[in-house]
Amino acid sequence: MPRDRGYPSAMSIERVVRVFRSFEEAEAADLDEWMALSGDERLAIGEELSREAYGDGEPGLRRVLSIAERSGG
Repeated sequence: MPRDRGYPSAMSIERVVRVFRSFEEAEAADLDEWMALSGDERLAIGEELSREAYGDGEPGLRRVLSIAERSGG
């Protein structure tokens, strides 16, 4: 069952097609749109993408610690 945290779901966002004259123009428009979102909205989108990729486990960001052994050479 999906959790409702009061944020709009990325799946409910209206899909819009825009045409740009260059890759740089498209990148600038994407950045402007992303920066117009609040921090909470950006975090909610990141959490939703994480759930889509890794399932609906424990909420929040995972913390991972890895220790690599150095070879003696």
